[in-house]
Amino acid sequence: MKSADGDGRMGSNPVVVSLSAP
Repeated sequence: MKSADGDGRMGSNPVVVSLSAP
């Protein structure tokens, strides 16, 4: 799930960051 929101824009969504960041 680290493609657009998680990988490129960290901080956009706490949920996405949590999933994308280890």
